[in-house]
This record gives sequence, structure tokens and C-alpha cells, in this order.
Amino acid sequence: MSTVKKFITVLSMAPAAKPITDPEVLRPTYRYWRIRIFYSVFFGYALFYFCRSNLPIAMPKLLEELQYTKTQLGLIGSSFYVVYAVGKFVNGILCDKANPRYFMALGLGVAAVANILFALAPYLAAGVESVFGVCLSPILFFAVFWAINGFTQSMGSPIGPKVMSSWFSPSERGTKYSVYNTCHNVGAFAILAIGGWVVQLYGWQAGFLVPGVVCLLGSLFVVNRLRDRPTSLGLPPVEEYRDDRCLDQSGVEVQDSDELKTIVSRLVFKNYRIWLLAFSSLFVYIVRYGLLDWSPTYLVEAKGLGLGHAGLQSSTIELLGIPGGILAGWATDRFFQGRRIPVAVFCLLGVAASATGLYFLPPGQHVLTTVLLAACGFFTYGPQMLVPGLAAIDFATRRAAGTAVGVTGSFSYLGAMLSGVGSGWFVDRFGWVGGFYLWVSSALLAILFILPLWFARARK
Repeated sequence: MSTVKKFITVLSMAPAAKPITDPEVLRPTYRYWRIRIFYSVFFGYALFYFCRSNLPIAMPKLLEELQYTKTQLGLIGSSFYVVYAVGKFVNGILCDKANPRYFMALGLGVAAVANILFALAPYLAAGVESVFGVCLSPILFFAVFWAINGFTQSMGSPIGPKVMSSWFSPSERGTKYSVYNTCHNVGAFAILAIGGWVVQLYGWQAGFLVPGVVCLLGSLFVVNRLRDRPTSLGLPPVEEYRDDRCLDQSGVEVQDSDELKTIVSRLVFKNYRIWLLAFSSLFVYIVRYGLLDWSPTYLVEAKGLGLGHAGLQSSTIELLGIPGGILAGWATDRFFQGRRIPVAVFCLLGVAASATGLYFLPPGQHVLTTVLLAACGFFTYGPQMLVPGLAAIDFATRRAAGTAVGVTGSFSYLGAMLSGVGSGWFVDRFGWVGGFYLWVSSALLAILFILPLWFARARK
């Protein structure tokens, strides 16, 4: 029991340190820590995607070597997303009470181990049969290890919103958060661009072993560089530092002394805006992961590309998602005075049009294929950042940011789970046209849920 208590104590939020009162010390110290916290959480979460965006690039080889159907591979992907959805909710609540430094490092480390075990799944299945005489399909091991990966990945997801809302005030958050939100684009782009060649040259197992080792080292980086909230370093809350008060949607100031349970109830569970965002997020993520997870396989089968080139072209979804997400956040601050929804609606219309064009483009049009994949990424990552992330933070404020993103994130990954097995089933049953029908119609449904929030914005 003492060991468990020590473990819980380590994961708990750090106590407040003695306040720094000298302005000449306070300003440079605050500036230093804001920069350090930003790059620590940025690269930390980018590494999570090394251990999750590697499955799509290995899928063509798994289909070829292990003779699985697309529905079966979709089930493996869905095992990740259904556990991730539950984990987003659970870990979103835990995150509001936890120390981001250790919480994020723990999730990244265990995700790395799950990836290594995933690569060894066929050997483990053979070992169980040899030792215990029980014949278990490797696909069961794949699903279990990928589900474990899903839960530990969900430990990293709420850290960014929690840290960003603790260190950056509402008046600057649109731009800062949109830049942070590109971290998963950076991680996914890197693994897609490089992973296709790794898998092509060294086999699908290398696509999981290499990211696993990298992320184990990355967890040590997170422990070394990341820290908790400003008060744990003797710094004032960011709203006080920037004279930017934290208000709920009724205009009531949220005090740090308020009971967390009361705050979460008022700002999240009784806030209809959070629930509209949640249902919209479900459909946003059907589009996001439908295109991201299945584009390498689509390019190999429908466009006739090799795996290395398919991975490289698919990586443009993530590459152009970086400016897409940043510009979307910037546009909400610059042109819409902090209103996130109009930009999200325009982006969702853009991704629906781009995906439609991609399907009807004939094989051999490699340049146009790359352009349309890039357009899909550019338009997808605006609503992906705005709907379940930044808008949820705005409507819940920093005190309930982790829980709010946990709620919207759970719905997001319920959509991702439906996208995994749903896309596989639709493509098996109707061909690739079925997958594109699913993704385009989901983009349009996502718009319907957020239209009532067209004029909503964060209170300052």
C-alpha cells in the first residue's frame, strides 16, 4: 500500500512554491518557463503519434503477408479507438488532478512497450500454443496490445489543453493553441514519411519496434523538461500575470479556491455547448481517421503506388495540416473575435469537397492526387483543433479544461472507432466508393451540430 501511495503522490499536482515577488526576476522567469513548457509538451505529444500513426503505414503489408481482411484490420484499429475514447474521459478527469510531467511520461513509456509487444504478437501467439496447447489467433494479441496502446495514448491527450490553459491566457490562446496543436501533425508526418520506407525495407515489425524505442527515450525527455502549473514554480496564475480574468459562460469569475467538483459540473456537464461540440467531434473524427488511416492502403490499391511512395504522399495530409490548423486558429482571433465555429464550418466544407475530388481523380494523376490529399489535411485539422479542443477550452475555462476536452475527446474517438471498423466494412462491401461516402457525409453532419454555436465565443 505504501508503494501505491508513493506512486499516487508522484502523479499528483506539485504543491505551490514560494511566490516570486521581484518584477525584474518574475518577467524573465515567466518567459523562460513558457517557452520551455511549450516545446516540452509539443515534442512530447508529437512522439505519441510515432506509436499510433504507424499502424496505417503497416496495414498494406499486414493485408499481404497475414491475409487479413480490411474489416479485421479495421477491428484492430477500432480496439484502439474504443479504449482511447474511454481513456480520454477517465484520463481527462485524472489529468485535472495530476502532475503533467509524470502523467505524460508514464503514458508515453507504456505506449512504447505496447508497440514493441505488438511487433512480437505472432511469436507470442505461437509461444502460447507451444507452451499451453491453446491456439489463439495473432489478431487477438494485436487487438489487445493496440487497445493497451489506446489507453496509454489517452494519457497524453489532455495534457496539452491542461498545460496550455495554465500557461497561456484566453486572449492569446487561439494562436498559441493552434501552433501547439500541430504537434501531432509533426509526429504523424514523420512516421508516415519515414515509416513507409522502413516497413518496405525491413518488414512490418520494424514499423512498431523503431517507434517503440524512440518513444521510450522520449518519455525520459518529458520527465526532464516538462513541469506543472506556474504556481508550483513560484509564479502567479497566467490570468493574473497577463491581467486576463477567467470567466465562465455566465460571466462569473472562476476562482482557484472554488471546489473542483462544482466547477466541472457547472462548466462541463451542465454546459449544452460542450455536448454540441462533443457530437460534432464524433463526425469530425470519422473524417479525420478515415482519410488518415486508410489513405496508404487506398493509394496502393486504387492508385497503384508502392508502399514507400504511398506513405510519402499520405504524409502530405499531416504536413498541410500544420498550416491548416495554425491558420484556422489565427483566423478565429483575427477575423472572428474569438469565435471558433465559423472557421470550423468553412473547413469542413473544404474537406468534403477535397475528398470528393480525390475519389473521382483517375489513377496516374500523381501531382493532383498529392494536392488533394494535402487539401484534405489542410481543411481537416482546422475543425480537429477547434471543435473538440480550443472551443471546448473556451466554453469550460482553464479550471475544467482537462475534463471538457476529456468529454469531447471521448466522443471524438467514438467516431474514430466507428471510422476504423466502419470504413473497413464499407470498403469490403461496396469498394472504395463506400468509404468516401462515409467520410464526406460525416463532414456534413459535423457541421449540423455546431451551427447553433455560430456566434458563441470565449468570455474574457
